[in-house]
Amino acid sequence: MLFSLNFLKEHIQGQLPGPEKLDELLNMHIFEVEGKEKKGKDWIFNIDILPHRGDAASHRGLARELAALLPRKMTTLPVKILKKEKGSLAPLRVKVQSPFVRRYSALVLEGIQITKSPQWLQDRLELLGINSINNIVDITNYIMIELGQPLHAFDYDTLKNHQMLIREAKEGESVDTLDDLTFKLPKGALVIEDKDRLIDLAGIKGGKYSSIQSNTKNVVLQAASFSGKHIYETKKQLGYTTEAADLYSRGLDPNATLIALARAVELLSKQGKVRIVQVVDIYPKKELAKKILFDPALLEQYLGVSIPKTIAIQILKRLGFIVKEKKDTWEIIVPTFRQDINVPIDIIEEIVRMYGYEKINPIFAVSSILPSIENPIARLQEQLQDTLVKAGFSEIYSYSFIGEKDLQTFRYTPKDAKALVELQNPYSEEYKYLRANLLENLLKVVEENTRRYAGKDIYVFELGKVFENTQQKIAESDLITGVINLPKKNDQAAFAQAKGVVDFLLSRLGISNSWYDNYHQTPLHSRTSLWHGDKIAEIKIGQKKIGFLGIVEPSITSNLKLKGSVAAFSLDIQELLPLIAKEYEYRPIPRFPAVLRDLAVLVPRTTKVIDVMNIIQIKGAQLIDNIDLFDMYEGDQIPDGKKNLAFHIIYQSAQRTLTADEVDEVQKEIISTLEKNPAWEVRK
Repeated sequence: MLFSLNFLKEHIQGQLPGPEKLDELLNMHIFEVEGKEKKGKDWIFNIDILPHRGDAASHRGLARELAALLPRKMTTLPVKILKKEKGSLAPLRVKVQSPFVRRYSALVLEGIQITKSPQWLQDRLELLGINSINNIVDITNYIMIELGQPLHAFDYDTLKNHQMLIREAKEGESVDTLDDLTFKLPKGALVIEDKDRLIDLAGIKGGKYSSIQSNTKNVVLQAASFSGKHIYETKKQLGYTTEAADLYSRGLDPNATLIALARAVELLSKQGKVRIVQVVDIYPKKELAKKILFDPALLEQYLGVSIPKTIAIQILKRLGFIVKEKKDTWEIIVPTFRQDINVPIDIIEEIVRMYGYEKINPIFAVSSILPSIENPIARLQEQLQDTLVKAGFSEIYSYSFIGEKDLQTFRYTPKDAKALVELQNPYSEEYKYLRANLLENLLKVVEENTRRYAGKDIYVFELGKVFENTQQKIAESDLITGVINLPKKNDQAAFAQAKGVVDFLLSRLGISNSWYDNYHQTPLHSRTSLWHGDKIAEIKIGQKKIGFLGIVEPSITSNLKLKGSVAAFSLDIQELLPLIAKEYEYRPIPRFPAVLRDLAVLVPRTTKVIDVMNIIQIKGAQLIDNIDLFDMYEGDQIPDGKKNLAFHIIYQSAQRTLTADEVDEVQKEIISTLEKNPAWEVRK
């Protein structure tokens, strides 16, 4: 925001420091100076006023800060008493129908002559980057940069029925502004309406049909106070802003509207007679000064240094606060122009910035160093991350959001979409909902990488939170999800790889009793429509579901233009936590050699691998150390509806060396038992 040094001097008694010293003082105690430039006999400062400091976003407001710092006294602001005179105009009827209007003040001025502004006013506005229009519009701009209160002028004679209704816009309404733009308004935007048309986008931009023209004779001069949050939301929705909208968004003092009008009349009266024929002031709920009980001991507690109480009180009084000292506390009355002061810590900040941060000597903290308490969730997450990296996966971090477009890409039904957590004020349509699973953003990452690394296998995973909108609350869960993309179509190989990775993960956690169940119900933290109906499985420990595994639905991979086979797995970290081994038992390397036998079984396609493995394990329990499925084949030379399962069976004893005869005997018993099932055939 631009500030004129000469203009600031008019509001402070006594001399101000030179530009360089002033630059230093502002940076150290008030606001950051982004730049300064000498223009003629003046200096123009570009100062970054903080978003919540609407009180300082004007020359009078910044001068008040400087006066408190130096310290100096403020000059008296010349204003005109708002005295109503008798006129010939019909009364203006004003009605407010929105709680976002904190105060609405206006004057009806009769017999105004529209002329050029005095040269001094034109020069000052031009120096601060504002074009001169006419004496009325220029006065409104001048008051805005002087006092920080936006004003707006309406041509009284253009107001149909001489009425103004301040209300919230309805869905689909539009307004034409004086800069020849037409805005389709979001529902709830503040507008002003006369008899049957919108004449103003309140707090943001004046309307086209009520603007001041060269033949204007009678003027409605408005100084309103609107909800800063509401104006901010509206300008963001419109993608359009003005200096007035930016000021309102910071939060303005509703008790300053009549002062701004009185100041405007004072300046207008220097150009000719001003006749006020009506004063409008609608103030639904008067804003009183806030009272904060403050313990002065907090100063040293928070800052680590002792600031004398007398100095702290002087600082607050110079800033416009009233301090009443009581036994152990101060009752601090906050001026209404300081909308940003609400709690004791705000008071501390005001004192220390004026006192000077440079006066606080840095002191090293002295404290006992205690070992941190282990976080079991964090430890488990690190184990999972390390294991997947060792398995050849790359970790990615995605935003915790999905957008409107994703609902179509990933086949959301209306019921699915209803379970999503929708953001109240999303940054864009691309980030409208909190993610309900990790798989969708992972698939988008895979799609991007296939364009860059065509023809290569892709292994990625993510660890993070997902969110679900339940009837009672928003539920959060921690998941780890991995995706495997093989560029050549081979669902069987992709599924087997994903299953192997899950087995590897669980074994590294000391979980040995996992199994894979047919899918029957909604997958854990996911949706049925994400998965291929015939190539999926639930991951279980006992009867407890800990995750899901499967081939991604082909229509989704088609939407993403993914080629080949895409398999994925997802594990619930909270479900895993109580299952991991707390202690590990290390066994010595076996003293006696192992004996390896292979076994192939032709079974119906619907047969579970675990059912075959269970029979093998039960029959050879005393001698079998491990069983490994190393191949599963469907295709040529295999009858329709069948699949071939090939196993490595490892025979080993901890007490002796096994003979070939006794291993062959157990192998025969296993084959005999398997062939009792008429649908199974052991291939020799």
